[in-house]
Amino acid sequence: MTVRDFQTKANDQLIPVYEDGELRSIWKWWMCERLKCNPVELRMVLDGILSETQQEQLEMDLNRLLRGEPLQYILGSTEFCSLRIKCSPHALIPRPETEELVHWILEENDANSCRFLDIGTGTGCIPLAVKNQRPMWEVAALDCSEEALMLARENAALNSLECHWINYDLLTGDGHATFKQPFQIVVSNPPYIPWSEKSEIPSRVKDFEPNLALFVPSEDPLLFYRKILDFCGQFGDPHVKVYFEIHELLSQELVDLLKRKHFANIEIRKDLQGKERMVRAHRLSLSSET
Repeated sequence: MTVRDFQTKANDQLIPVYEDGELRSIWKWWMCERLKCNPVELRMVLDGILSETQQEQLEMDLNRLLRGEPLQYILGSTEFCSLRIKCSPHALIPRPETEELVHWILEENDANSCRFLDIGTGTGCIPLAVKNQRPMWEVAALDCSEEALMLARENAALNSLECHWINYDLLTGDGHATFKQPFQIVVSNPPYIPWSEKSEIPSRVKDFEPNLALFVPSEDPLLFYRKILDFCGQFGDPHVKVYFEIHELLSQELVDLLKRKHFANIEIRKDLQGKERMVRAHRLSLSSET
């Protein structure tokens, strides 16, 4: 079987599962990873014969894709801010919107030193991307899942980057954590989807990615933001900056919460899809509050 023959077979089966543009993107990424080639080379090998081993691997991949499993889990990694990030069902898959958040942080903060914390780090993609661009910063990250932290440590080793990884449950305060110096920047992409919206979430997200990292109680959708802001009051610098990914329908409620917690200079940004998905705010010091 040639690569082109397999492409025809896979497309015919996957068309009901993916939109056309998404399918083209998946095909290119999938084949380049499995055939160890770049997109230009891929066009040149379409009439090449797949080895028995390659065909067996691709057939297994195809069966997993047909069940709705994300390609990132099938391949075991993805690219994030030019870093290779290992993926597993213990953590959310890094997404382009989160890359936008990292770019915003780096765009606004270029000091030589900074104490930076990512809360709910998952794969570790955010702190590792920041550390890669700001090597002099003290970068730390926490998560309540030891399995996620093991994955984050693997990604740090894979990319030869050093971060401080902390096992800590934000909701209960449980964990092995010491916060000796106040953090100047705190970032988080916390759970923010109300359980009542679960039926609206694509199956390949809710059935494969950790629900713990996706959903919050419907009656308290800002739960994690409130806990993070309380954490900042205890362990943040008097002028700490926070950067959050947010639910597009809860942006104004979060702005109100930030104001009640004495944050100002609040800015909401839209993602590439035009949705309000990111917010930045700056803690007012007690001496400057009015």
